[in-house]
Amino acid sequence: MASNLKLKNVVVDSNDNNSDYEDEKVSKNLDFYFSLEKLNLGPKKKLLVLNLGGLLVDRVHRRNESTVRRYTPDLSHGNFLVFKRPYCDQFMKFCLERFEVGLWSSAMDRNVEPILDNIMIGLRKKLVFVWPNTAVFPPAYKVKNNSDTFLDAKGEMLEFLEGLVDADDVPTYVKEHQFGQPAITNTHKDWDYYSKIISDVEDPSFGCSDYESDYSY
Repeated sequence: MASNLKLKNVVVDSNDNNSDYEDEKVSKNLDFYFSLEKLNLGPKKKLLVLNLGGLLVDRVHRRNESTVRRYTPDLSHGNFLVFKRPYCDQFMKFCLERFEVGLWSSAMDRNVEPILDNIMIGLRKKLVFVWPNTAVFPPAYKVKNNSDTFLDAKGEMLEFLEGLVDADDVPTYVKEHQFGQPAITNTHKDWDYYSKIISDVEDPSFGCSDYESDYSY
């Protein structure tokens, strides 16, 4: 919008009789243009994509309910019990103030919506998008971990993001500040196991199970 104003406002009539009037008009319009420019002096926020299951919540399939019986779920929906990670609310507020935030989830849309309604009260409209089915993986949250401080103000995640906010080169920053679970390559200690999974996935006959779950128990 501001750039359009600038182009329009520097065009003046060449008629000498109107020159003083036009000069004054252009001066006022340019002042208005620069005022608009000042409204957007800060750098644009970086895009941050967060994983829903494992980072913000722990989703437990009902067939594994006995493993978390002594814990009270924040939400029960369909085949899942959902436990919100400690410090999740303040963590999301921190992220939304400093980043453009999107969410990723492996769950189906019909299962994601109730979770967002529960953990994003008053904040959901600030999300840029909710994406399914692609991700990187920080340490997963398990409801049985009573001492989880990963999303705390002094936790690993916020320390990493504090540096990311001011990073000029995001890929370089991430490379120099290794974070979360290591990439699975042929140097991984469990590569033999993962290489078999890769082979299975590449097999055309590979299929999916009939139930959904974020993590195995």
